[in-house]
Amino acid sequence: MKQNEAEEHARVRRLVDANRPPVGGVIAEREIAEVVSRMTKIPLADILAENARSLDRLESNLSQKIFGQDEAVRLVAAAVRRAKVGLRHPKKPLASFLFLGPSGVGKTELAKVLAEEVFHDPKALIRLDMSEYAEAFTASKLIGAPAGYVGYRDQTKLSDLVKQRSSSLVLFDELEKAHTDVQNLLLQLLEEGELTDATGRRIHFRNTIVVITSNIGLERFRSGGIGFTSGEAGRTLALNEDIRRELLERFRPELVNRIDHTVIFQPLTPQALTTITDAHLQATAAQLSDRKVRLDVHPDVADAIAAQADKQAGARDIRRLVQTLVEDSIAELLSRPSPPKACVAEVKRKRIVVRPLSS
Repeated sequence: MKQNEAEEHARVRRLVDANRPPVGGVIAEREIAEVVSRMTKIPLADILAENARSLDRLESNLSQKIFGQDEAVRLVAAAVRRAKVGLRHPKKPLASFLFLGPSGVGKTELAKVLAEEVFHDPKALIRLDMSEYAEAFTASKLIGAPAGYVGYRDQTKLSDLVKQRSSSLVLFDELEKAHTDVQNLLLQLLEEGELTDATGRRIHFRNTIVVITSNIGLERFRSGGIGFTSGEAGRTLALNEDIRRELLERFRPELVNRIDHTVIFQPLTPQALTTITDAHLQATAAQLSDRKVRLDVHPDVADAIAAQADKQAGARDIRRLVQTLVEDSIAELLSRPSPPKACVAEVKRKRIVVRPLSS
């Protein structure tokens, strides 16, 4: 009897133990990876080996946001894929690019989109406006002033940011405006994959992508007319050679030769300007939708705005025109005592008109 009772107690204990939840729960692989990602600033996708799928879609994803620069997007995507699968120098940055082309064609925008696509975080872009480093004493702000000088141990723009986020895209925007000391820093960075700041710390750039932009060759682009004529391959090649010669005159040859890829952006075609206009109009419609207001846009509106754009200003002028020709009129309608719930943008007598729609 006692033996049967003991066996019954043992069976009950086993059932209770089997149904009791584990203390503290189970920590999954992804949760561990998220903690490591926060501590190291390494993208979560890299830790979880999910990057291969995103790399496979990289060119397609870039092309959805950068218009009229198919060749530039293709070159950049191919170079990044090679680097991320290990076909790179292990002690140098993942990849380095020199983006050349006229203003407003997408050089800086491609850098922004690339940072988000590769590192999965818009904050992964470290943008340095080179016009702020035109003097020798301002160039020292990148890595700090030497010991004994004013500003020693102050926060530095480049070294501190890369130290905090080792996986990032570092953008040197319009390098021709910077002091030549900045070129010396870039020489060391691109050759050795690291910099030593004023306090003696070594800052590694091995997990960064370095992008340099420049407007060198702007006058040649304007006179070349590429993007607005038939665009013959011979003229394009000749223009590219002229730009490269000017590049070697303005920048130190050893710096140019250390950059992995020189990417030349072409002036935007009328078709590309229309596509960019349409993207801006869709963004405006999405903003209004969040406020429960519908915006209908006739197909000819994008063509009309693109036709008015300053070709030399590129995509920058498109945004201004959308604001003045469409958004200002919408704002006026929505400011009325009884704002409409829907409106339409259309072309009438060669003018863009925005009017309310009845419910």
